[in-house]
Amino acid sequence: MIAKLRRYEALGVDEFIYYASLGLGLEEQKRSMQLFCDEVIPAL
Repeated sequence: MIAKLRRYEALGVDEFIYYASLGLGLEEQKRSMQLFCDEVIPAL
């Protein structure tokens, strides 16, 4: 995920929409969001 977002950034993309549901249950959505906040955001 981080590498993919960095490639978009290199192309000039400066906004990203995070869409978590995609068929996931509520607990999985919360876990996905927490992982994104803990792992991805700090790396960018």
